[in-house]
Amino acid sequence: MGFKKLLVIGAGLACALAWIGLAAGLVVGVGTPLRVVLVTAAAVTTEVLFWAVALLLGLKVVEARRKIWAWLTHPFRAHG
Repeated sequence: MGFKKLLVIGAGLACALAWIGLAAGLVVGVGTPLRVVLVTAAAVTTEVLFWAVALLLGLKVVEARRKIWAWLTHPFRAHG
């Protein structure tokens, strides 16, 4: 297994753990400062995962990021 695949696996694991930690924090009802830390950790690890996958798949994914983001968020945008 190459370095890039290990990087993606590690980033994916960190991202999943960050989101699980955020969910657990919300269920438990942590205070605002800790909630901000948990949200920030989830956001940063998600971004790291995205860039690790882009590194694995190549520059074309990075170039198409705007189109990918628009496709992912399309169902949630107001139509008008």
